[in-house]
Amino acid sequence: MQGFLVAAGQEAIVNGNLQIIRMELKYCEACGALRLRAQGSSAPYCSRCAAVLAEVARATRPVPAGRKRA
Repeated sequence: MQGFLVAAGQEAIVNGNLQIIRMELKYCEACGALRLRAQGSSAPYCSRCAAVLAEVARATRPVPAGRKRA
């Protein structure tokens, strides 16, 4: 599936210095929600889906022999 990106700039004052933060409009590859992410970021998921997928990965990883899952 192909995505689309729209670049935008946002000015911010950080520690007294004016900085431009470049953002991209990106859709979440899991739920399809539109979100802004830092330009150049490779994060494919929104924060909610990333947390859910991290929990699924944690729950499905193998448990070493002799240890019980918490």
